[in-house]
Amino acid sequence: TDKFNTYLEQYKIKPPTFVSSFGKYNGKKWRDYVDDKTNKKFINDDSIDLLDKLLRYDPNDRLTAKEAMQHKYFDEIRAADLEKK
Repeated sequence: TDKFNTYLEQYKIKPPTFVSSFGKYNGKKWRDYVDDKTNKKFINDDSIDLLDKLLRYDPNDRLTAKEAMQHKYFDEIRAADLEKK
């Protein structure tokens, strides 16, 4: 909620009235959503970092598609692609 409110204040956005009925929630770390049911094959520090940088309220803080493709998470895929050539 704090990050959302900061975003609204920064851009002087007035939220719809129903938003105030949601209450206040403390943010959680992305890792907190990984549990025993999660396929951990695809979860690592790089994937969490990429997810965090893609899911930002402020589009100016969010990665572009081009920046996302250059993220470290995709290094292995790029390396494997180069080996094929």
